Amino acid sequence: DNTAQELLERNFSGNVRLLRNNSSAGLPATANKAFDMARGDYIIRLDADDVFAEGSIWKMVEYLDKHDRVAAVYPGYYTLYSDTDKWGSDIWILRADLNDPRRDHHPGCAMIRKKCWNEVKYNESLKANEGFDFYLRFRNKFEIGYIDEPLWWYRRHGKNKTENEALVAAEKEKIIRLNSKLKPIEDILAPIGEYY
Repeated sequence: DNTAQELLERNFSGNVRLLRNNSSAGLPATANKAFDMARGDYIIRLDADDVFAEGSIWKMVEYLDKHDRVAAVYPGYYTLYSDTDKWGSDIWILRADLNDPRRDHHPGCAMIRKKCWNEVKYNESLKANEGFDFYLRFRNKFEIGYIDEPLWWYRRHGKNKTENEALVAAEKEKIIRLNSKLKPIEDILAPIGEYY
C-alpha cells in the first residue's frame, strides 16, 4: 500500500520518524531497530492489525509516572474477530498466564520504560512468540504493572502468526529451553493489589 509515502508527505514536526528496511528483517529485528531509534522515555508496540482505545496511551503514561519502580505496564484487551466484525469481550491477564509458561499469554501493547527495554530486547532468532520470550526474560529483571481495563483490541484473523500451531509450538518449546535457568515464574509475580 502507500502508507510509507503518505507518512513521508506529512509534517510531523520531527516527532515521528519512518523506519524502512531494504528487505524483510523479521518482526523482532525491526522492532528492536525501531525502539533503538526512539528518543522518548517510554516505548510501545501496536501491531498493524490491532487498535488502541481512545485515551489508552495517556492512561499507561500516567501509571508509569505514578509507579517509579514499575518498568512496564500492560492493559487488558478485547478480541476483535475480523472475519465476522464481532467485537468480543475477552480480557486476558498476564499474571494468570505466566503461572504456566506453556500457555499463551498476551501482554500486548505494553508500555515499557526505554531504559529497561535496552537491557532485554527481542530475541531476533525467533520466528514466533517473541513477546512470550521477551516477557519471560523481562519479568525476571523488572516489575510489570497491569491496568485492569481493556485499552486495545487484538484482531484475530486467519493470517495471525499464532494460527500456525506447529510454528508456535516449536518456538515456544525453544523459548522454554532457552529460559530454563530463569527464576521460577511463581517467584517473580507482582503481589496481588498492584493493579491500577
